[in-house]
Amino acid sequence: MLIEIVDAMAGWPPVGYVRTSPAAYATVNATHIVGISLLVGAIISSDLRTAGLWKADLWREGLETCVPVAAFGLVLAAISGVMLFSVRGGTYLADPAFQIKALLLAAGLVNVFVFRLAMARTRCVAPSMAMRLSAFSSMVIWVGAIFAGRWIAFTYYP
Repeated sequence: MLIEIVDAMAGWPPVGYVRTSPAAYATVNATHIVGISLLVGAIISSDLRTAGLWKADLWREGLETCVPVAAFGLVLAAISGVMLFSVRGGTYLADPAFQIKALLLAAGLVNVFVFRLAMARTRCVAPSMAMRLSAFSSMVIWVGAIFAGRWIAFTYYP
């Protein structure tokens, strides 16, 4: 069933255009990088604060700024990522680097929900230990996802 979905995505007219136009592919790729930069930049900033490694006294204020930026970055990265994936979906599904990236993305999103649950349970001035552990895990997960993504981009051999 997954293969049928990937094949159907490959048939979308916008995907065909991205596949055949170097300018369109480069634009979607650049959009993906901008989305990743916004997403991970905002996450790292808030994680460093939550973990107590940078401007820890302003950790809640940092979240108020960083969460909308990260959300916008996630939307950009997800839309452009689906477009990039659709160009060679079947190949990517078999790529171990893609599989690792997919697992890390899932872990990152689960970690966001774990963090939000921990945050809802505390109204303390300082982040709880669970929130700090979530922040450290988040940094490792999202940087790992970037490495896996770059591994996909630079180890593809037709």
